[in-house]
Amino acid sequence: MALFFLLVGLEIKRELLVGELSNIKQAALPIMAALGGMLVPALLFFAFNHHSAGRKGWAIPTATDIAFAVGILNIIGKKVPSALKIFITALAVVDDLGAVLIIAIFYSQEVQVAWLAALLLSIPLASLLLQRSHASWRIAFFIGTGIIFFFLLHQAHLHTTLAGVLLAAVTPFHKEGKQYFVHTLEAALHKPVNFFILPLFALVNTGICLQFDAQAIHTSLLLGIVMGLLIGKPLGICAFSCLATKLGIAQLPTSVTHSQLMAVSVLGGIGFTMSIFISLLAFTDASMIEQSKSYVLLASLLCMLLSYFIIKRKFR
Repeated sequence: MALFFLLVGLEIKRELLVGELSNIKQAALPIMAALGGMLVPALLFFAFNHHSAGRKGWAIPTATDIAFAVGILNIIGKKVPSALKIFITALAVVDDLGAVLIIAIFYSQEVQVAWLAALLLSIPLASLLLQRSHASWRIAFFIGTGIIFFFLLHQAHLHTTLAGVLLAAVTPFHKEGKQYFVHTLEAALHKPVNFFILPLFALVNTGICLQFDAQAIHTSLLLGIVMGLLIGKPLGICAFSCLATKLGIAQLPTSVTHSQLMAVSVLGGIGFTMSIFISLLAFTDASMIEQSKSYVLLASLLCMLLSYFIIKRKFR
């Protein structure tokens, strides 16, 4: 998963430097929408679970699976304006950044200060080394830096998947010949991440026990996850988008209406990979993990079906 977060980090860096998030006016709408799409589901989940053991999983419905959300939109939304597709992609990128921060702050063990200090010192040094390294040696330095970050994060008791994000942060954004180094890395990572790492993660971690036991159902956990993803996500995205436009912080893309934005916002509730990953970090009890994974799959499936009918109906 560190490689998955590396790819996400590179995409975020590209968007911040030359993409849809490089201009504050352009970035304001997806950023506000992503904030709402994280805050409202978390509050909704906490409302159902604040008195139960499930409260540790408050971040489960805050995540959007960028690959599924964008992929499904591209498949079923051929008539969706390109501006809306860009909006959903940018929103999912910001959402992933939020997930990274949540994992770093709330789902890491007690931090070892000495190792954390070593990590913080290594970041500017690694950035300088990669910036000044010769092109022929850059990949070797890049891999070595990733290994060092992984080791220091492990020793500091921070989640080691953050090595991918840190590595993306120090990756130089300049051209090698006709192509940016970041673009070269993204192209190299897309296939192994999308066709091997994520399917392997799903194969290993998504498996759930299908034995039904009505007494074992954790009702508040079920409601928190399903309501958070299915209702909280679209509600938060739409509410904060409307708030941002009303306050003049952001503006809707040309030829895009609030109702069209609402139609595609349901895609934000497809949590899948990221929500399952947070479930594994949030709980230690096997039963809670199994149930949370099954509820994430249920909510994501419902969001897929609902988004299919809404988008097909709205963009005929």
